[in-house]
Amino acid sequence: MALAARPADSEHFPTRKSAYERNQEPDDASGKPDGIFRYLAGLGYTLAPLADWGAAFFRFPQAEVERLAESEHDRFVAERMRQSWRYTSGPKDIQARLSPALRPWAELPKDEQRKNCVIMRELPASLARAGFQIIRLPCASAPAGCHPENSSWTTAR
Repeated sequence: MALAARPADSEHFPTRKSAYERNQEPDDASGKPDGIFRYLAGLGYTLAPLADWGAAFFRFPQAEVERLAESEHDRFVAERMRQSWRYTSGPKDIQARLSPALRPWAELPKDEQRKNCVIMRELPASLARAGFQIIRLPCASAPAGCHPENSSWTTAR
């Protein structure tokens, strides 16, 4: 008895792009892999090959989501400024290289800050789709201030 050819995974597991993946468009500079790795390390995390199917459901504490979002925004602003973009109080103009997002995090409207937080909240699922998971580092490898009694520094599952 011959087996039928296996349909493409997308037929069995339809996916929608996360906000993180949608922001990988050429016009958008957010989500650079080297920056993500540094941000995670700064919070006491690292990336590993996907070994835990539940890794996509990992959630950062809200304070860490906000730190990740602010760090990514700072990276985005610095990159755009190197590319000769300038701040405008008006609408974004790609041809003129003007953007209202080129200002400090604290000055961004709350709805813009929330968009950046959504991207970071969806990061574990996006990384899982790419074959990676986020792991909390043991206290010895984590940033200063990690205490074993702090339950937030246990292995992420």
